[in-house]
Amino acid sequence: MSPNEIIVSLAGQGIKLSRKTLYNYEKRGLISPAYFRNSRSAEYPKEVVQQAADVYRQYNDPGYWRERALRAEEKLSQLMFLLKEP
Repeated sequence: MSPNEIIVSLAGQGIKLSRKTLYNYEKRGLISPAYFRNSRSAEYPKEVVQQAADVYRQYNDPGYWRERALRAEEKLSQLMFLLKEP
């Protein structure tokens, strides 16, 4: 997928990213790298859309971490319950 296709797909999910942001995510190892790049274009694997959406939410959605903390707390309480059983 081209960066423009990824950006349009993300816009359909209510996520606004620029080509530069997508490139920065790639350089930081947050999304899969482009498998083809030249001075004018790049091609990314299809899973980059979901990866970029996840990264965006991690950085921009305060509810993301709250939800993860609640799930972790729930799992911990289940483990504690199992440890207390004889």
